[in-house]
Order: sequence, then C-alpha cells, then structure tokens
Amino acid sequence: MTNKAINLICSILALFCFVSMFVPVIAPRYPAADYVAPAGNDDYFYTGEYYLSKTYWTITDFASQTLVARILLSLDQAALLIWALLSVRGEAGKKGLAVAVINLVFVGVVVALMLGSMWSCRWAVLAVSALDMIAAVVMAAQVK
Repeated sequence: MTNKAINLICSILALFCFVSMFVPVIAPRYPAADYVAPAGNDDYFYTGEYYLSKTYWTITDFASQTLVARILLSLDQAALLIWALLSVRGEAGKKGLAVAVINLVFVGVVVALMLGSMWSCRWAVLAVSALDMIAAVVMAAQVK
C-alpha cells in the first residue's frame, strides 16, 4: 500500500474517531436512594429501583462534566481534526501516531469512568468506536 493511500485512510479514521465521540452510547441510571428527579423533570423515569435517562449520552456528554475535562476533550478533538488535515496533505508523519495514541488513551479513560453508568449501553456502537480508534493507531504506525 502506498504512503498516499495510508495517509488517506488515516485521515478518514481520524474523522471517524472525531465523529464517534458524538454518537449516542449510554443511557445513564441512578439508584433511587442517591437521586430524586426534580418536579417537572421529564429527562428521567422511575422504575422503582432506578431513575433511568430517556436520552442517550455520548462520550462528549459524559467527558464534558468538568472544566478540565472540557479542555482535554477540546484538545483531543482539535488534535484529531489537525491530524486529519495533515494526513490529507501528506504531512502527518509520526504526529498522527502520537495523536492516535493520545486519543485512544483519552477515550479509554472516559469509557472506564463511564462503566458505572453503562447499564443501558449500546455495545455495538461502543465496539465500532473502539475498533475505529484502535485501527487509527495501527494505521498511523504505518506512515513512513
């Protein structure tokens, strides 16, 4: 495979990594003993044991709960977009590998933190995202 084709694949994978952070993955739940929904709040429904969210969260929803997490998330997403641009131009080199590894670690940490809320997880969506991010690292390592 030529370096130009590998760069194009890296660019596509970087964009997939970026987009996969916005794909709905989990619907959080809270034990009834720890959480009571405010009056008039339609975001959660009570099952007798848990309050379940009616909407699914994305990795970005979960990761942006604190200011530091928002900054790290923004830097990670900016790095993915820059890597995609540099890959298309054929200038990424080993910078792409660094971005891919950092993205994989960042998402791995966020998913590990999400495990407590993953009662209603779309496992297929999470598996495709994980494979995409692992493939990004593998392809970035192929760039000469």
